[in-house]
Amino acid sequence: MFLSAYQSRVESRGAAFGLMILQGIGTGLAGAAVGAGYGLWRHGPEMSDLLKGVDLVGMILCLLSAYLMYGAYLTNKVEVGAYARLGQHQHVRMTSMPIRLPVTVLLGGMICQGIVLALYGLK
Repeated sequence: MFLSAYQSRVESRGAAFGLMILQGIGTGLAGAAVGAGYGLWRHGPEMSDLLKGVDLVGMILCLLSAYLMYGAYLTNKVEVGAYARLGQHQHVRMTSMPIRLPVTVLLGGMICQGIVLALYGLK
């Protein structure tokens, strides 16, 4: 997964949260694209229906991403415990992250959704 592949190389907590925000923004962009396609396919080019599709599908994808990243956190926590037992050092401490992880992804996704909706509203 995107985050767990990079987490072992990230040494600071701030950089780890930056990666999570990027993951959320990427998820929000994907949700906006899929939602726009769904809105056009389902309702035609009417702006209000298009925006409903963007928002709904985007939020569903953000929730799914947060759930998947929470699973990555649990997997990584088990791996960190195994490394600690072997006497190896892990740079990223994963304590107190189960709440922050999905919330940060959702925050990044919602920021992206807000930008997309604002851009659609300006046209």
